[in-house]
Amino acid sequence: MGPWARLTARFGRARRSRPTGPSDPSAPLTAAYAEQLALLQSARRGLADIVTARVRMEQRTAELRRRAADLHADAERAVDAGADARAREALVEQAAFTGQLPELDAQVGALRAQEDELQAAVQALAARVEALRIRTESATAQHTAAEAQARIGGALAGLTGLSGTVDGALADLEDRTLRARAQADAYAELAVTAAPDGPSAAALGGRAAAEAEAAADAELARLRDRRDPGTPAGP
Repeated sequence: MGPWARLTARFGRARRSRPTGPSDPSAPLTAAYAEQLALLQSARRGLADIVTARVRMEQRTAELRRRAADLHADAERAVDAGADARAREALVEQAAFTGQLPELDAQVGALRAQEDELQAAVQALAARVEALRIRTESATAQHTAAEAQARIGGALAGLTGLSGTVDGALADLEDRTLRARAQADAYAELAVTAAPDGPSAAALGGRAAAEAEAAADAELARLRDRRDPGTPAGP
């Protein structure tokens, strides 16, 4: 199993074992983004580890090649000096170093392949995390706007439902006010026009009351007509 597959399997198990959140509808998206971001960070750390191991392996290989070259040069100088035994020792040591190079080169090649695989996976995951972030922010904003619109619509609907009741109550109050004002004006007019030596209040009796009611109705009709021109007079 490659490094990317191991990372995916490990974080897949962590995601399945994570408890689900409560009521917030954006919580699953936020949790998914956090999981993807954690996976991306872990993948980047794994990629950095592989790059470090490859660089060290390449440095080790280069060092062995330099030492092998130096030993071969020592052997040539020993042969020129007639020291064949010393030359042979240098060549044996050189062969030991050279024998390690194929395995080291294979390890470097494997690390390069893993590095390339993980680099491509990190780039793909980074693009996926960024896309998820944008979608999460957009969906959250749209959900917030929809909730606000629903609340405003509910408030407007409530006001619309109450408008009929409110209008009726206001009209009734205005009508009562006009009637009381007309009655007060009629009584005031009677009080001003009554002669001092005329009949007493008891003598006026029902006639005064009838006149007051008639005057009040006339004044009320006049006031209603001023308020609602062209409307037929009510009772």
